[in-house]
This record gives sequence, C-alpha cells and structure tokens, in this order.
Amino acid sequence: MAYKANVKTLNEDMKTVSAEYNSATDEKKNSQQFREYIINKQNALQQQAKDINKKSITDNPNNYISLQTLVDAMNTEAYPDAANLQVQFSGLSKNLRESKTGLAYQKRLDAMRSVDVGAIAPDFTQPDTSGVPVKLSSLKGKYVFLDFWASWCGPCRNENPNVLKAYNKFKGENFTVLSVSLDQTGKKADWLKAIHDDGLTWNQVSDLKFWSNDAAQLYSIRAIPQNFLIDPTGKIIARNIFGNDLQKKLTEIFNKM
Repeated sequence: MAYKANVKTLNEDMKTVSAEYNSATDEKKNSQQFREYIINKQNALQQQAKDINKKSITDNPNNYISLQTLVDAMNTEAYPDAANLQVQFSGLSKNLRESKTGLAYQKRLDAMRSVDVGAIAPDFTQPDTSGVPVKLSSLKGKYVFLDFWASWCGPCRNENPNVLKAYNKFKGENFTVLSVSLDQTGKKADWLKAIHDDGLTWNQVSDLKFWSNDAAQLYSIRAIPQNFLIDPTGKIIARNIFGNDLQKKLTEIFNKM
C-alpha cells in the first residue's frame, strides 16, 4: 500500500512540474535560470522514483515484477547507472537471475559496465567527414572527450557550445575531442551543416547508421548526448559531463599536472 501511495504522490508532483513549465510564457521558457530550475525539479523527482523502486525491489526479491522494474529502468532511463542496477539485480532470487529474462538482463548489464568509469575504452574506427578512417586508439596519449551526438538532436546542439568552450580552452594542453554522430544515410549534408554552423573544428566521425552506429552499439548508447572522458592510458575516468562541468573537470586535471 505504501508503494502505491508513494507512486501516486510522485505522479502528482510530476504533473505539477509539467504544468508549471507548460503554463510559462515563451520568454520564461527561454530563460536559462527557469530551464535549470525545471530540470533540477525533474531530476529530484526522477531520483525519488528510483528510490521508491529500489526499496520495492529490495523488499520483494522473489517477485517477477522486481525484475521487470529493473528491465524497465534500463530501457527508459537516459543514463542508467549500471553499477547500481547490478547491485539490485544481484539481490534478486536465483530463480529470477537465472530465468531467460534475467540472463538477458545480465548480458546487457555486462555490456554497459564494460564502458563504465574505470574501464578501458573499447577501441573503434569510423570514417571522418571525408571518409578517412579515424581510430580512437590513435588518440592514445591524450585526454580524449568522446562525444556522441547528432545534427537532429536539440539537446546535443545546445550542449555543443559548452564542448567548444572546453576545447578552445584546453586544446593547447594534452586534450582533444572525438565526436561520433548518430546521423543517418542520406542525411550527411545535415551532419556537415551542423558541424559548420556550430563551429566544431575537432575530429568528427560517423558511419551514418543512425541508432545502429557501430560505436554507439559498442558503448551501449540509447540516448544522446552522451560522453566519456578518457585519460592518456585509454581508461574512462568520467562520463556524461555536461554544461560547465567539463571545463571544471579539465581544470582540475591540468592544474594537478
């Protein structure tokens, strides 16, 4: 009963936030301060939802609904926390973990954790805008910001100025960017135009396979923008750094050197 009551309250709070945004004037919606205010509220509610589900899963380790809740979290969250999901999944009964659904879920978790912080970034090769192959490992020895985006992705385009600021500030250091676009065949012109319009002067690659992009599949990308900060040894040291956080992280790194 407590679970249902908590979910009901959470849904009502989510509707309230949506109504607050929808009723705002266009001028207010375009305000950076208002957007951040709404995003912070949404993030807080999303965390509440995770906490509610986590308690339900912990309290019901033998219930198939607990496994399905984890599957849903993996499918719907933009940036699922693989390590946290692994802990919750490991707490389920043996029967659930070894079921057909459970085994498939563990396989997907393993793929996600292979690109988590602390892992060695999987290597790949993709053609640049001129068709010349670019290999991720060819950038080894530098700090590499691996950025997944697309010309059609509004949030990605909004994030590009932040990446550009960081690149311009630290490109003289041991730092570079490699952007992988999830644009598609027949839309290459859109990709090239976005690169030009946004002033992105670093390495740009894509196999133009949309969501089936080979590198995106390798890195378990199901939402963009997503990014990975890779150190000179090839190890992933941070991921999904947005806004000014990338500059802060790089400042911290290079100030220590």
